[in-house]
This record gives sequence, structure tokens and C-alpha cells, in this order.
Amino acid sequence: MLRRASVIKGLINTCLWYLLSKVEKEYPEIIQRAPKDYSQIVSNDSIQRNSAAIHSRSMREIWEQEKQNLNKVIRLLGFLPENLVEVDELEKILREVFEKKPNCLSQDSSDLNKSNIRKLIRIYDYLKYKK
Repeated sequence: MLRRASVIKGLINTCLWYLLSKVEKEYPEIIQRAPKDYSQIVSNDSIQRNSAAIHSRSMREIWEQEKQNLNKVIRLLGFLPENLVEVDELEKILREVFEKKPNCLSQDSSDLNKSNIRKLIRIYDYLKYKK
């Protein structure tokens, strides 16, 4: 039960803008914790460090070319500059990841980097639900 609670807490912290979009009351303490800028999720330094691996590929191209190595593709997608992130495409990719690895965020899962998956979820949350 403790493991499940920590997974739920992690998802709540990851999806702050989604949760805020579903409530009618203002929660300044939560808004204060939520990212207000893309660079608070993905630093410009990390985007530049990974630009050679990304080249000028789209999200879908990266996914199709690298998906045999889920850790690599999830890491690369997490370093895309904001202007290359397509929210609908990211949603499809996240769905595919969770269909392939439904327990990828659980404590028992060790085959994928959970931090990188949560980062992609934060990017999606920020771009889709930020007010």
C-alpha cells in the first residue's frame, strides 16, 4: 500500500496543471509548485547537449527510429525544445509507452527510467493544461 501511495503522490506532483484545470477553487500553494515555463522542466543546457542526437527530427521520427530502445527514446524526447513538441503526438507516444509497459512507474519496475517518463508526463501536462 505504501508503494501505491508513493506512485499516486508522484503522479499528482507530475500532473499539477491537469489537476488545477479540473477544480473551481484557486490553490495558490499548488500553482506556486507548478512549472510556469518550459525551461523549468527542460533546461536549455540539456536541450543543447542532446541536439546532436536529436538532429532535426520530429517527435514521431525519433519515436519510430528509436522505439526499440525505450530508455533512449524517452530520454531523447524529454530533451526536445518546446517548439518541436507536438502535444497530440506526445499523448500518442505516452499511450504507446504505457501500453507496452503498464507498470513502468511502479516501484517494482526497473527496466525503464521512471524520472524520464515522469518528465515526459510533466511536459505533456504543462503544454496541454497550463492556464
